[in-house]
Amino acid sequence: MLLALALLGGAGVVMVLAGSVGIPATHAQQNRTLAEAPIAPDRLLVLFRGNSLPADADARITAAGGQMVRGIGAVGIAVATPTTTDAATLMQNLRNDSTILDADYDRMVGLIAPTQIAPDDTADVSPDMLTHPLPTFSTALPPDFFYTSTPQQWPAKRIGAAGGGIATPPGAPTSGAWDVTFGAGAKIAILDTGVNPVHPDVKDNLVFNLALTSYSAAFGTPNCEVPDPSNAPFDLPADQNGHGTWTSSLAAGEIGGGLLIGVAPQAKILNIKVLRDIAATPAQLAASGIPDTPFNRCLLRGGSGFFSWVLEGMVVATLEGADVISMSLGGFVPRNVRGDAALVSAFNRVSNFASSHGAIVFAAAGNSALNLDRIRALIELPGQAAGVIPVIATTNPALFPPTPPARQPCANGADCLAFYSDFGTNLGGLSAPGGDLPSGGCAFSGNPCNPTGFVRGACSSGLPGTVPPDPDTFPAAGPPPAGTSFGCFSFAGLAQHAWYVQAIGTSAATPLAAGVAALVKSTNPGLSPAQIRTILQRTAQDIGKNGYDELFNFGLLDADAAVHAAANR
Repeated sequence: MLLALALLGGAGVVMVLAGSVGIPATHAQQNRTLAEAPIAPDRLLVLFRGNSLPADADARITAAGGQMVRGIGAVGIAVATPTTTDAATLMQNLRNDSTILDADYDRMVGLIAPTQIAPDDTADVSPDMLTHPLPTFSTALPPDFFYTSTPQQWPAKRIGAAGGGIATPPGAPTSGAWDVTFGAGAKIAILDTGVNPVHPDVKDNLVFNLALTSYSAAFGTPNCEVPDPSNAPFDLPADQNGHGTWTSSLAAGEIGGGLLIGVAPQAKILNIKVLRDIAATPAQLAASGIPDTPFNRCLLRGGSGFFSWVLEGMVVATLEGADVISMSLGGFVPRNVRGDAALVSAFNRVSNFASSHGAIVFAAAGNSALNLDRIRALIELPGQAAGVIPVIATTNPALFPPTPPARQPCANGADCLAFYSDFGTNLGGLSAPGGDLPSGGCAFSGNPCNPTGFVRGACSSGLPGTVPPDPDTFPAAGPPPAGTSFGCFSFAGLAQHAWYVQAIGTSAATPLAAGVAALVKSTNPGLSPAQIRTILQRTAQDIGKNGYDELFNFGLLDADAAVHAAANR
């Protein structure tokens, strides 16, 4: 998945994360150039023939001219770097080993960046009137405000996350899946950029925190993240990007904690950090007409990691008892080239491991506006791996999108395919709200709080006890100076540590789907991943053309129908 930049705007101005300056986001998305996930030239993924690492795996890699730097023992996968020979020779030597199925370069995977994000009105915010971390909204607002008192949390309500005595605005549903369960007992693993550990919407549901990420030259200069001083070379598990906190809150934002409620508000969150900040390049900044400074490279940072981190994260999640794995990330690799088959085989193996140990796996379909059936030379991972459920993004039926894609004439009041969402007949996926234009913000006081086509979620307020970095004193090499950290996407000034954000993308649809699966698991803990998948498919709302179709596949998730079906099994 191509990395994207954010273009800075003032309060109330939409921030475009994909496309070029002066080009409407819709056209930029639909015409963007498809690119392979970048190769990591000093990292090789080694897939052994057995489903566990042999006792002499390290010795075999050493004999081939390399060093094993990471082993994923439960699935027979290792990561190696060249030592006494070059990477190409090491790769060939490993392929000649009879115990090794395949070996090839590791690749870089990107977060499925929100297609657009929109800031709220922060005109009334000043550092002398608010304590850290910066609330985006007045502290006088009641808990769960966005869900109970505004139209902003339409995505959860649209898929049946309602009821259970939770208040809603007039006209919104008052019954739904929460009449049966809030998700207690289920665990959702969020494989992303980390989670903010003090955010009131998620902190009490966080039960596991691990970073598999670390800084290297592959992530650009400067290093945009504060490292973990007690666990070198790894990063802190805390979110310094914004993406992981947003996705985790959509899946399992708790009741009564902050201003919103997730789909499965009593499910627990396993925070497994597999993506980290990657600095914007000088070329990316130049293309957007933004000066190339170390601070701007980090302000307009992306999120990226290695595929091997994602594979290990899936295994860790499974071994930690995850019932659901949610991955709003992806990248394209060649489908039928020797070596790249190692990545496809690795994801198929790890997905099967997760499923056989009780975890159902979701991944974003992607934000490239592509019919993936026609991309025959490339495959998107992990979304198109065997056993993974890709999630397609839909719109708010109450707000007609201004530019529905030509591939799907959209009627007013209908759930439409979001303009950016990938799709395809062969995906075997499900659909959930990802949002679309128009956006509608909220004032600091909470009034007005307008209807929106975007998806409201939590954001990262940076590391606890820090403030946003100063552009005038930011170092050339990083990491951020002591007492500072980045937090919420590419917002400027104090908003870099905002608590809430609204955005759109299949990154939102994926954790919403994960939340529905957690509700089903909570309702009937004895269900297998295959049984949960079948329930979700059979109870999905048939939108678009009758039956299974290329745009929405099995249809729009319906948590209410799904939990009742689970209860009756």
